[in-house]
Amino acid sequence: MDLDKLLADFNGLVDESGKNLPFIKVGNYVADGFCDPEKGEAGARRFVAAFLYWLISRNHLSPEKNNAFVCEIELLKSRALSFTWLLKEKFSDQIFAADVEGYIQPFCHKYIASSGGGFGEDYHALFVEGTELSSFLDVEESWESLERIALQIDVRFDDFCRNDKNWDAPCHSPGGVSPVEFSSLDEWVASLRMFKDLADTPAGKYKTRVKQYWALVDAVNGRPSMEVARELVMTYLNVDDSSVQESVWRTLRSFPYLLVFTAILENIEELSQQTEWAPTLVDIFDDNLPADTLDKMVRQLEETPTESRRYYLEALEEAGRTGSLHAIQLLDRSCRKIS
Repeated sequence: MDLDKLLADFNGLVDESGKNLPFIKVGNYVADGFCDPEKGEAGARRFVAAFLYWLISRNHLSPEKNNAFVCEIELLKSRALSFTWLLKEKFSDQIFAADVEGYIQPFCHKYIASSGGGFGEDYHALFVEGTELSSFLDVEESWESLERIALQIDVRFDDFCRNDKNWDAPCHSPGGVSPVEFSSLDEWVASLRMFKDLADTPAGKYKTRVKQYWALVDAVNGRPSMEVARELVMTYLNVDDSSVQESVWRTLRSFPYLLVFTAILENIEELSQQTEWAPTLVDIFDDNLPADTLDKMVRQLEETPTESRRYYLEALEEAGRTGSLHAIQLLDRSCRKIS
């Protein structure tokens, strides 16, 4: 499991209704079976401690907590103690709604739960993206880094209090990607094929490379061709990332139906044998294609080598079983029913 993906899913941590559940805790950021549990726990503790630093340095703790830890807080402010120590020893590695002032609780819940510009995404953008680090668990604690994330949280909180509808928009991070321009289709194809190793990219550079991939896909919007359609369909063979596939899917949907159909049909054997994407791809078309388009698809299927036709029809059957009207219509015209 990619632990950085956990940062985008905080819903299990949020208890909007009261103070019984922690809204952030160390244990939620270390996956079962992690190769180095001690390292994972220490990294997760540094992550949660960064949020605790913001709460204490900005005087957002509840009066009860402030009174309970007067001495410790003074030592923290003089840098004689670490926030990871306080989190573990005095907060048991978790922070509850009751631990903070009432006015700050709505923000804390939403900021930690946000998958756009929430705490996890801000932390990743500031300390992991564009670096050689393999995970947010590798970020080291320093007073400078604590203040850096705290300043970012200040911005979020100010925007939240002003009811700015974009208060949790993703923040700027290293690796911003400009629109792609290419002088020839061959150049575009060569650039796209450089991303076959996307899955092996270190976490610190992964998001930047995904953005670069998106930019390449966006560059061919409105420029449909058989070669482009083939390359985009082959993305499903080379890159197993749903965010990339979603971008490719949208672009293919904008291309002429028969062009995309041909590209899928040419690769259907490999798609069926090597991935789980075949039923998804054969369902890329609108549910109510013109009758003459469906007839052309059927004729092309009939002229296709037996094995490729079999794989395509099997993918259609699977798509039809999940409710694809297009798959059902095409199977019907092919005189083949869902088994």
